[in-house]
Amino acid sequence: MSPLARIGTVAVVCLGLIMMAMVLLPSPLFSLSLATSSVTLPVLLFAGLLSLGATLASDRSAAEKALLPWSGRERVAWLCIAGGLLLGTVGLGWRWISAVPSAGIGLLATVPSAPASTLQLLLQLSPLAFPLLLWLSFFLWPAASAGRERLLLILDSFLVLLTSLGLAWNLGIFSSLRWPLSSGALLWETLLRPLVDLLLIGTALLLWLRLGTASTFTSYRLPPRRASLLCLVAGLLIYALADLLAGHALAWSWLWPGAPAWRDRVLAVILNTGLLLCGLAAYLRRVVRCPPGEAGGATPAPRDEPLRQQLSRCLVQHDRRVTAFPFVIYLPHILLITCFAILTWNVWQSGQRQLFIGCLVLGLAICLACWRLLLTQAENRHLARLLFGSCQEEIQHLEAQVYTCSRRSNALEAQLARLREVLAQLAAGNLAARLEPAEDDLKPLAISLNQLADREMRLELWNQHNQLLRIALEDLCAALERCPSGEPLVIPPSCEGIPQIERLLTVTGLRQFAEQSPPSQSSLPVSSSNALPPLFPPTLPVTGEPEGGLSPEHVSHERPSW
Repeated sequence: MSPLARIGTVAVVCLGLIMMAMVLLPSPLFSLSLATSSVTLPVLLFAGLLSLGATLASDRSAAEKALLPWSGRERVAWLCIAGGLLLGTVGLGWRWISAVPSAGIGLLATVPSAPASTLQLLLQLSPLAFPLLLWLSFFLWPAASAGRERLLLILDSFLVLLTSLGLAWNLGIFSSLRWPLSSGALLWETLLRPLVDLLLIGTALLLWLRLGTASTFTSYRLPPRRASLLCLVAGLLIYALADLLAGHALAWSWLWPGAPAWRDRVLAVILNTGLLLCGLAAYLRRVVRCPPGEAGGATPAPRDEPLRQQLSRCLVQHDRRVTAFPFVIYLPHILLITCFAILTWNVWQSGQRQLFIGCLVLGLAICLACWRLLLTQAENRHLARLLFGSCQEEIQHLEAQVYTCSRRSNALEAQLARLREVLAQLAAGNLAARLEPAEDDLKPLAISLNQLADREMRLELWNQHNQLLRIALEDLCAALERCPSGEPLVIPPSCEGIPQIERLLTVTGLRQFAEQSPPSQSSLPVSSSNALPPLFPPTLPVTGEPEGGLSPEHVSHERPSW
């Protein structure tokens, strides 16, 4: 809550305590009934106005203040509750005004008593507006479940209503109801008041049942709606039970040892407390804040989060629901067992032994059936917990596999990026680029790429060598063409250092001829002694076998290694 909301809550509680003190210490000017009515009237009025003001408050800044905004049908439901409280104030006020002249108050002594007319009947029936509008609002709340859960909620609701009626019948509430022949005060006191109390108790139990069995992904799990509905359920139960006990105080006097006056005061305080809680419910719905991220009122859908988080959150919410509302889950069965227990006691008190034995056997059978059903529910929860645990283990295993696959995928993506970089360098002419694989999956590709790069490098070297050899041969051919017969041979510099050209010069004897030629005689006149030798060495004849010289067989014909 905000600081202003906390101050308001403290003020409401203090006002409630003051009103309770006024009831416990009544004024000597009034009788006890008028004193309690004079306090109940402003309590009803304050509760109705508080509920109405909180419901009609604007929610423009609800998202900024982390408040849950009103929905259309929900606001109408709270307006029904506020209207019921205000109409109850009108009826109670008329009854109080009608009873004031008998108290001897001078200011109101001139107010005549209202005749038994249609207006008086409507004013006496005005307290019915609160339970009827409350029952109407029950169908305006947001859906608490869907599908199979809604069917189970409907069945549990009917079971609660039937067992509540059975309890009321066995406790003698219906037996005291007699339709009066006149429309006097007896109409409200003897007929309508117990029915209204039973209707309020049934509505409170149904709201409690809906709140306790609501699905995990509904808006009922939000703190504003949960706190307000719990406050409303508590107020309805306290008010209805106190009013019902006040109407049957003589029959249930064993619950209230002591003086009747003190009993009436305590019941009046409890009744006013219930009314204040009913009015405080809408106020709590307006001022209680939502958790961060849920101020918009939208519950995250199951598909918006990972599966493991869904299962974990669902299990946690289920455990919280069972822990916070353990009584709600077993409420229908407890009411059924209680109803049969009271029925069996009434049969025993009536002296019908045979009927008592039959009711006892039937009650034991129903108790055993309920006990078996409760055990089945506990076993189902245990199986659901085991299922959630196994699902979480499987999901953890899948998450580990996904993590491993993600790591390998990241590593492969890095290697592929490096592969694209190496290919780009090779395409740009950097033949020294190589790929070092870090993953076994890319080793064959890396080896093939490195082999391809080696072949490209050898081919480049071969091309360079062939280019040098071609240039050397061209220069040597030009040197041979420039040397006529008898002129000196000058070996070009491009022929130096090339093994093939060296072997060619050695085999043909050109190297020996060129070495015998002094470089200084290149400018002298050409003589016949310095003429260009033939293509074959001098020691080898042009035709025939060699005569003691270097034979071609002695010349190495090894393939050069590049």
